Amino acid sequence: DYKGAIQDYSSAIELKSDYIEAYFYRGYIKDVLEDYDGAIKDYTKAIKINPDYLQAYHNRATAKDKIGDFSGAVEDYSKAILSKPDYFTYMHRANAQYELKDYEGAIRDYDKAIEVNPSDAEVYSLRGNAKNGLKDYAGAIKDFEKALDLKPDDAKIYNRKAQAEMGMNDFKAALHDLNYAIELKWDYEEPYFSRGLARNELEDYSLALNDFNKAIELKPDFFQAFNLRGEMKGKLNDYNGELLDYNKAIELKPDYAVAYYNRGISKTRTNEKEGACADFNKALKLGSPKAEGIIKDYCK
Repeated sequence: DYKGAIQDYSSAIELKSDYIEAYFYRGYIKDVLEDYDGAIKDYTKAIKINPDYLQAYHNRATAKDKIGDFSGAVEDYSKAILSKPDYFTYMHRANAQYELKDYEGAIRDYDKAIEVNPSDAEVYSLRGNAKNGLKDYAGAIKDFEKALDLKPDDAKIYNRKAQAEMGMNDFKAALHDLNYAIELKWDYEEPYFSRGLARNELEDYSLALNDFNKAIELKPDFFQAFNLRGEMKGKLNDYNGELLDYNKAIELKPDYAVAYYNRGISKTRTNEKEGACADFNKALKLGSPKAEGIIKDYCK
């Protein structure tokens, strides 16, 4: 009875305002109930009472992870690591650093995690992902191959390896790995999405369209897949379908600059200059590097 437990801990705190364990365990229960803001407040109170309460730093870090406060999570994991430099803390800090695009920092922590536990496929796979972020595709592939030695039937690892192969423009190798990933787990949307990317690069737009269709079927809120399916429809001269997919991508993610830019391009095909320029300006505001040039050339 989690709600009852929260009430009990709250009553205990009313009787003893510096009851550190009550704050900690109330925070833990709130974490379980996905009240992450409430959990963070309780862990913070526990830390204020005892600034060396390292488990509270660790738990607060995981709660911050869950609300997307990756900088705060890294700071708390760093505090926890001072006295508890274990595998999971290094892994969690590495993952938070990855989300911050601090790929070098993430790799350093994955290295530490591997020193502690060299037999976990996931850490090699995640380190490979970070190397992908640095465009060290050859290094990434080595990590994915090591991960597959340890876990040979993991569709996620094959998908990540394929992304490195695409980074090296080896689209045939990527297709081979993605086909196998789909054999292993037919209901996993990411390999279909990645295979669509590879087929697009090989100018096989109809098959790419089929892959984006499947990715969307498996994950109906997959806004990136709607955007890329729109691109395929444009290349196949289905301009109405293209526009509908960009609309859907924007509906799912209203700050998606690429979809605004692509929708603007789509509107130029039907001479909707005012609407196109509105989309280009929105894309520019959201950070699209390509929008500025077309605004100067087209939206005079």
